[in-house]
Amino acid sequence: MPSVYKTELRVYLPSGESRGSAVVRIPEEESRELNTKFPPQSRWAEKDQAICNGITKEEREQIAKHLRVEPWTEIRLEVKTDAFLSAVDEEHPWFVMNGKAFWILPQQS
Repeated sequence: MPSVYKTELRVYLPSGESRGSAVVRIPEEESRELNTKFPPQSRWAEKDQAICNGITKEEREQIAKHLRVEPWTEIRLEVKTDAFLSAVDEEHPWFVMNGKAFWILPQQS
């Protein structure tokens, strides 16, 4: 079975308003690299933060677009610290970029 890793990132506007979240699944190779860098005894939060820090400008723009945020708005991403990762349809990500799969979960009103 492939070694894949997912994390959920909360999406915020510059004003601090939450716009929802994005679940990110990294490619198998990147997952292996993180497992080497952060062994099993390390905290999962370190892996999640490394993924968050690795989200490119283009990936952030796509996340913002799917959350209907104006294209010039610089969103802020933070690792979701809740206990559970939101369920997503594994077979149908919202978009794939740089080998990463993204599912967008808009803020519920």
